[in-house]
Amino acid sequence: MTTTSPLEVIQQVFEAESAEAARDLFHEDVVASSWEMPGVEFTGFSAINEEFFLPSEAAFTDVEFDMQHMAEAGSLVIVDAIFRGVFSADYHGIPAHGKAFAWAMRDIFQVEQGTISHMWFGSDTLEVARQLGVIDKSTRLFPED
Repeated sequence: MTTTSPLEVIQQVFEAESAEAARDLFHEDVVASSWEMPGVEFTGFSAINEEFFLPSEAAFTDVEFDMQHMAEAGSLVIVDAIFRGVFSADYHGIPAHGKAFAWAMRDIFQVEQGTISHMWFGSDTLEVARQLGVIDKSTRLFPED
């Protein structure tokens, strides 16, 4: 019997063609929370797929994850990457602009007994808003005096 490390599980998820293709790597009661909705958690693969994965897979094409770092500490895996692609279809009410995008993301996964039990998604909110065209790219968080 071979044991798959938490890091190997997460690598398999990122190498899969879709979240559905990696479904067996998620615990049936997996829990996810995101920077997009602080304090809100989704439970179960179907709910998470509907809220996060399917909208992303529909809106963003030519996707790649430029892995900067992956670190494992016990059952936790931290993924530090640049998420790149083309904004091809509307995303949660934001109209697509058809242009390339790239932003930093840092996700944390907990893997127990070979499946993902918890996920925390994190991205640079200001840069996401800029890249999706919600705010002008020149908008500064802290305007100069």
